[in-house]
Amino acid sequence: GLTLCACASQETKIAAASEIKSSDDQFLPYREYKSGLMKETGGLFSQDGTRANILIGRVDKTTGAKKFAVQVLLHYSEDRRRKFESARSSRAEPLQLVKIEQARKNCVKRLDTCTFSEIVDVVIPESGLRGAGAEGYPIKLFARSGDTSIIDIPRPVISSLLAKVDSDLAFTAAPAKVSRSP
Repeated sequence: GLTLCACASQETKIAAASEIKSSDDQFLPYREYKSGLMKETGGLFSQDGTRANILIGRVDKTTGAKKFAVQVLLHYSEDRRRKFESARSSRAEPLQLVKIEQARKNCVKRLDTCTFSEIVDVVIPESGLRGAGAEGYPIKLFARSGDTSIIDIPRPVISSLLAKVDSDLAFTAAPAKVSRSP
């Protein structure tokens, strides 16, 4: 399993998350770019539980259209599932939330709690990422239960992902050199 030391400095965590990996699967209609894991641990039984986020960029191989999202894993122990169903930017703009997976395990009847996890993608407009200030791009998730969770995407991670997407687009947009043999 993946274990991150909570003792790592914030700068170290951001540097690790800023390492962008790209993939070009021939079976997918897009090239994908992913940041490293950004993990925040409030503890399984804390109000926020544990959150892990990955910033994702996808570029359509045919049109060059770009889409960005943050994939969020929320992990917590409570008596009920929170059911995250909407998201907003710090400017109160609604953001599309796509539910990916929900799971429940390790129920303890005497404590009336279970461990839940929810994975969601929050679609972020490119203009929002490009216009993000030094504070990065904060997002607030809202659950049917009334619970909320704030996700912070650090500016250095955003900058690294956009730079990688832009440099790859510049490379692929360059005219191909055709060599003709007589």
